[in-house]
Amino acid sequence: MTSTTASQARPVVYAIAGIDPSGHAGLLADLRTLADLGCHGMAIPTSVTRQNSRRCDGAAALDTPSIDALWQCLSSDTLPAVVKVGLVPNAAQYDELRRCQQQHPEVTWIQDPVASASQARQQLCRPQWLTGAIITPNLPELALQLGESPERYNCPDAIAAAAQRCLAMGARAIWIKGGHGADARWIDDYFCDAERAFWMRKPRLATRHRRGTGCVLSSALAAFLAQGKSLPDAVVLASAYVHQGVRLAQPVAKGAGPVAQAGWPQARQDYPMIRAPRAETPAFPSCDPQGLYPLVDSVCWLERMLKAGVKTVQLRIKHLTGAPLKRALAEAVALGRAHEAQVFINDYWREAMALGAYGVHLGQEDLADADLKALARAGLRLGISCHSEAEWCRALAYSPSYIALGAAFASPSKSVPTLAQADLQRWLTLLQSELPVVVIGGINRSTLPRLLQWGARHVAVISAVTEAANPEAEVAHLQRLLAKANATE
Repeated sequence: MTSTTASQARPVVYAIAGIDPSGHAGLLADLRTLADLGCHGMAIPTSVTRQNSRRCDGAAALDTPSIDALWQCLSSDTLPAVVKVGLVPNAAQYDELRRCQQQHPEVTWIQDPVASASQARQQLCRPQWLTGAIITPNLPELALQLGESPERYNCPDAIAAAAQRCLAMGARAIWIKGGHGADARWIDDYFCDAERAFWMRKPRLATRHRRGTGCVLSSALAAFLAQGKSLPDAVVLASAYVHQGVRLAQPVAKGAGPVAQAGWPQARQDYPMIRAPRAETPAFPSCDPQGLYPLVDSVCWLERMLKAGVKTVQLRIKHLTGAPLKRALAEAVALGRAHEAQVFINDYWREAMALGAYGVHLGQEDLADADLKALARAGLRLGISCHSEAEWCRALAYSPSYIALGAAFASPSKSVPTLAQADLQRWLTLLQSELPVVVIGGINRSTLPRLLQWGARHVAVISAVTEAANPEAEVAHLQRLLAKANATE
């Protein structure tokens, strides 16, 4: 027996669900989704439903010994990276799945707690939530589990409180899908685990072709986790994948059509905003990083870069406090004005706002504490650091002036995981038409040509300039490379 994530080219995911013979939902939709996202799906059917695109007349359950035999057969050959569970028609099957869970507690489980098919006239089963699993209920399924009316979840606080109850009942994480919500324009989903909680908002699409959304969402989540994505990033990607699939869905029979499988989500419109429902979005002024964007740690270096002709610089001071810090920031703002340059202050947003600075740059951890509305009202520009899909979805909800993606390469200045080339290229394609995107991390004269080939237009540098034998000459060289690449676009 081998671990698939270590020994196989494609990660293995077990899909345990009912068979919809029409292919609109259930196990067939699971397997299509897993294959579409680069995984190898292995199937354990729990039942065969009698349904087509317009109705579901019932289901015939597989006997429990057969479930056990299938699990033992597959797991003796190769273990999954993730197990996805859908329709489970009876309590005996749930008991068997719990035994399977206990055999391999290291495996991640995802449960879409299906109670009925979309077209069913009656409930097919009463789901039992699996302890330690990532659960993806819609609002009626959540209400069924908690013994409440779906109408109870008519405000964000009620949904967040219900999520906490689910965690207390043993869920590893809970993703509450808002498709049954009352808002005609928006769908608001809520994700919560022991470490984080966030809302995802996306526009409601005017189409009836959305069969199998729950199956596809949970299978996509399994696939992205199996591919090595963090849980928040896998959630964001699965959300985008389903929105893309609904947007592109077409009928295949007389009734509503199934969610389309169209590969990794490539269109910005499919990605959710990570924000609270009804939250106000500040609008920050635009800016143009103009290619080269040095990050320096002193006013002396700032002045040197400005005299070298750089028009966008970030001052990142870590060694000053009190009066010396305030003097340095005031000098930086004055230098920026004198050189008609875009000088961004890192972290110290209160001081920057008081001084009338051009802009501030904040990390993800700073967003919750900063008064972003006040910064926007004061006319400051805002840049935000991002290292993943979830982070840039969160950043874009604030309408920043630019975002910084990294680390592109290993950097001596900060211990941050490097991005996969495919991810960085995908993000540049997705985002650069919306706002300036600055790439950061390990960029110098040897790595810059690769970044330019991947589509980068603006880059942040630190040691490439500050540790150069002739910083001014290095600035000129890097600016020429950027200008040449941007001129040929």
